[in-house]
Amino acid sequence: MTGERNIFAVLDDTVHGTVRFGDGSKVAICGRGSVVFRCQDGEQRTLTDVFFILSLRSNMVWNVHITGFL
Repeated sequence: MTGERNIFAVLDDTVHGTVRFGDGSKVAICGRGSVVFRCQDGEQRTLTDVFFILSLRSNMVWNVHITGFL
């Protein structure tokens, strides 16, 4: 999930729905797409089915990238 539209390589903005977090709060899904990363080893990786959530304050995709999981 991410709230940053500009990181999507492909975005289908016809996908809608909601995500419910552990605290019971809900946010609207505004699309789903693919995000491409260049990893530390120089290879490219693509995350697919990433939700675009406009109201999301934290970029969970970036958090995964900087912690070394990609």
